[in-house]
Amino acid sequence: CMCVRVGTYDDLCLPAIAPLDEGHLVVEGDAELSRPIVQTVALRLLLGNLPGTIRATFIDPAGSGQGFAMFRGLPTAIRGERVLTQAAEIDARVAALVDEAEEVIQQRLGGQYDTIDAYNQAHPAVAQPHRLIAILGFPSDEWTDRARAMLFRLARNGPRAGYHILFGIGGDPPTEDAVDDSALRGSARVTKQSTGATTFRLGAEPEASFVPDVLPSEAWAADQIRVAADEADAAPQILPDAHPVLVPANWSGDSTEGL
Repeated sequence: CMCVRVGTYDDLCLPAIAPLDEGHLVVEGDAELSRPIVQTVALRLLLGNLPGTIRATFIDPAGSGQGFAMFRGLPTAIRGERVLTQAAEIDARVAALVDEAEEVIQQRLGGQYDTIDAYNQAHPAVAQPHRLIAILGFPSDEWTDRARAMLFRLARNGPRAGYHILFGIGGDPPTEDAVDDSALRGSARVTKQSTGATTFRLGAEPEASFVPDVLPSEAWAADQIRVAADEADAAPQILPDAHPVLVPANWSGDSTEGL
């Protein structure tokens, strides 16, 4: 199950969890709200899983890539060659992601496996990584009509194949034709209300007030990313398309210790 913590419910003091296997994470609000949430969730996913088991595509045209600069210390096999900022490269990469997801669905899942995790459990020697697409400032002028259409095609079909999208929707409210809500049905949503409160909602569930997790300091993130990069360099077999046979020491402990 690909789930990630986003924050804490105000009244219940319980973590707000986004189940990405069933949809995506949509953060609606100004950049001051959406940027740190998308950054924090991406950081949690990439550092909380074995290096190479999640591959990321970062898209930040409005910020010229600065919004994801903290991830540049990761190997390019995990983070991609660069943060995408230009219309042509965004268009090409989103189309490639759609092709890859449909190849996984047709050639690996077929009618036998419901999810990529079920396939990976049955075929650990050729296990496929999950794919994270993290986007800031959507939609902007750099998103062509074709790129938007392909992105929401990926949003519909991608979760089953392990493709998960973090939508940072900032600035003015997007027009109806810019965001295809039917493709985001079942997704977790973070919304900044007119009252100033921030709410969290899963699919059709009622909204609840919550406090987003705080983005760690740049120095802390850089240290943790350096550790992840060192582990990836020490175990290069996890960077192709297979999960590792030997688990790096940093990910082999008992997570319940000390509780």
